[in-house]
Amino acid sequence: MDLQSLAALGNVIGSLAVVVSLVYLSIQVRQNTQGIRSSAHQHIVSANAAVTLTPAQNLDFAGLLWRGAEDSSQLTAETQLAFNFWCWQYFAMIQATYHLHLSGAVEESLWQRELQRAVGGLRVPGFKQWWDAGGRSQLTPEFVALVESTALEIVALGWNAEEGFVTSDWTTSPPSGADD
Repeated sequence: MDLQSLAALGNVIGSLAVVVSLVYLSIQVRQNTQGIRSSAHQHIVSANAAVTLTPAQNLDFAGLLWRGAEDSSQLTAETQLAFNFWCWQYFAMIQATYHLHLSGAVEESLWQRELQRAVGGLRVPGFKQWWDAGGRSQLTPEFVALVESTALEIVALGWNAEEGFVTSDWTTSPPSGADD
């Protein structure tokens, strides 16, 4: 073999090594993306558990939450504080899902369900009182704008004292910006 043949062989081997490296990197990126999505989903499940466990494990708090949902102005100062913290936790959990969705870590279908829950929350009288009394100021302006604009365009989770949450599907297509 002469020098030119060795150089050509070296180029072929080098090109194959680059292709193998690119395939390997592609596999690693795909696995990393799956890991990030799994982690994001676990975060959402954990946050949902934290929000629901308090009333599920403490019947006094569940009663407080029920009364606050009907009309939070009827709560004492102490119970109003607990209700406010719970409302913040509820909406902050949904906001976290929104930001995970924006980063690509949460799939569209999960985000749309969480957006529907946020809008449904605004249909609960006591949650709406919290929101209007300044609760929205504890959340990012982008999230607040999306929830409020979506609330004007869809019918989401309804609420009444006799039936609690009444689930229905989107009655219109999610508004522009809901899937950004």
